[in-house]
Amino acid sequence: MRARLMFEKPLIRWICGFKPHPPMRCVKYLLRKHTVELMMIRRNQCPFCGRRFKGRTYLMTHLRKGKCKAAFYDWLEEVMSAY
Repeated sequence: MRARLMFEKPLIRWICGFKPHPPMRCVKYLLRKHTVELMMIRRNQCPFCGRRFKGRTYLMTHLRKGKCKAAFYDWLEEVMSAY
């Protein structure tokens, strides 16, 4: 079961480098505990399969709809349930 919090979409957009970011406590937790995943995403690389992408939008689509969808949403659920 996926966590469907009201800031899930802004969180995904922030993780993928777009501006409107989620509540600060979530951002601070992510920066503290998940820096490796965030740095890989910032370099247009999937943190789950290691594949590189031409742009952040391609990566975002891959994470939300592609091969690593299940892993991404599991990770997102873990992030959102952590605080």
